[in-house]
Amino acid sequence: MKSNHEDGVGIAQSSVCAAPKSAPKSAPKSAKKLKQQETLFQAPTRKDLATLAIDELRPWLISWMCTSNIEWMPSKTQILDVLDVLRQRDDAADFLQVMAMCRNYIQSE
Repeated sequence: MKSNHEDGVGIAQSSVCAAPKSAPKSAPKSAKKLKQQETLFQAPTRKDLATLAIDELRPWLISWMCTSNIEWMPSKTQILDVLDVLRQRDDAADFLQVMAMCRNYIQSE
């Protein structure tokens, strides 16, 4: 695993460039909603995985695994990285359902 917590969990630049621009169909009402929508179209960084609250991280991971463009869908290796970071958190017990979801994703790949 990379030691730089600002690194994403491995979306290749070529995949980012190949993916169609996925703009939301309707404009969000607030800057906070816009930031949330923008976040859902990118992979979390290791820092995000290590620090964000479960209420922020769960929908982000679900969106990344379930609704991303095919070019951005996470690989088994990327989700293994996610699991590795989540297991190291002090509050890892709060993430048991998220970690189970990640394991199911890996098994279904």
